[in-house]
Amino acid sequence: MPRIRPNPSITIDDMRERPGMLVTPADLAGAGIVSNYPTLERWIARGGLPRPFRTPSGRQLRWRAGDVLAALGMLELSQEASREQSN
Repeated sequence: MPRIRPNPSITIDDMRERPGMLVTPADLAGAGIVSNYPTLERWIARGGLPRPFRTPSGRQLRWRAGDVLAALGMLELSQEASREQSN
């Protein structure tokens, strides 16, 4: 099973604080959300995760952090992020 090499520098708290940031499969793995590509593809196919954006090359996947957390029922914005979205 092809594992995703995690980026440990992104946490779920980071994603909550910056819901507009774009995250990669490595970021999702680093945050403990998913660990392998077959599971990631299954979640997308079943609607558990939103469809990703593709970079112009078409090779790299990206999601808005807030979209991922909302799909997983984990979107509790920090107070600062809530203020930013309301402005």
